[in-house]
Amino acid sequence: MSHTSIYQREFKLVEIDSVSEDIIELLLQSKIWCFEGEMGAGKTTLIASLCKNMGSDDAISSPTYSIINEYDLQGKTLVHMDLFRLKDFNELINIDFEKYIDSGQICFIEWFQIAKDLLEDYYLLSIKKIREDKRLLEIHYYSK
Repeated sequence: MSHTSIYQREFKLVEIDSVSEDIIELLLQSKIWCFEGEMGAGKTTLIASLCKNMGSDDAISSPTYSIINEYDLQGKTLVHMDLFRLKDFNELINIDFEKYIDSGQICFIEWFQIAKDLLEDYYLLSIKKIREDKRLLEIHYYSK
């Protein structure tokens, strides 16, 4: 799998809406966006900002227990998955993961590592906590 670095930015959490606007301009045509970062780094906060800036009026929350949330984006559906609780590949198959990634809908995937082998190409948004109020965001494009 090859990858290309396409974006890097340090930002304060109060700037998250500006960061999400930058990301949308870069990635809007892509369908699979994976997110990584330690607990509390801001993955779901960034996803909520992205959804808002993409036109969703839905209440955005982490799908840690439901595994999958769907949000309305002005008549289109955005799928938000959190695969943290999945223990093995069979559980991934049982939630119809491939149906979602092949649907043509935008898919945001947190804790995506268990699904890596099923992804042909995707953007990885990596968030690192620098300080309590500051983050580093790096975006890489991966393709087979």
